[in-house]
Amino acid sequence: MTVDNLPTELLLLFKQKFRLDIEQLDLLADKFKQKHIPKKEFYLNQGEIAKSKAYVVKGAVRTFYTDNNLKENTLFFRFENSWLGDIESYHQQTPSKINIQALEDTELLVISKSDFDQLERQIPVLEKWYSVNAVKMYASLFNKLVEAKLRTPEERYLHLLNNEPQIFQRVSLQHIAAYLEIEPQSLSRLRKRMLKKEK
Repeated sequence: MTVDNLPTELLLLFKQKFRLDIEQLDLLADKFKQKHIPKKEFYLNQGEIAKSKAYVVKGAVRTFYTDNNLKENTLFFRFENSWLGDIESYHQQTPSKINIQALEDTELLVISKSDFDQLERQIPVLEKWYSVNAVKMYASLFNKLVEAKLRTPEERYLHLLNNEPQIFQRVSLQHIAAYLEIEPQSLSRLRKRMLKKEK
């Protein structure tokens, strides 16, 4: 892949935030590979070792884990211009505790751990990339944990509706219910109740 093929947002991230020059950008772009994930297919399965990280060019994915009762617990959703991966599995090379599944036909730019490790040696400033990505991901998980503990289901629903309305256009109610940690039937009743309030 060439620099010209990189999405604008990704190019700006490395060009403006990390101030990479054209030679460094060429090195970086050369390591990214395009990958298509059909709807319902997986980028990463629970139990696998994460050997790459990916940038979402187009599409929607969900990150979830399956517990001992075979219940799916949704952690978060990702859309265009966001990063995918299991930070712990990637850096420690241990089995992943999560699944990453495409909710739509999804186009990714993927870079392997070995390639990125090589780039970090060639372009030391890229070490900041991990810090930026890790902070965002852990902040997202922390905020979700706080919401689950402190907010009622109705408050969590309204927060999601007000802050990430695109989720309701692109994600099934079943997955949204799992994310909000309520049953799908409860979510349907909640939505009906909220619609009545608006009338």
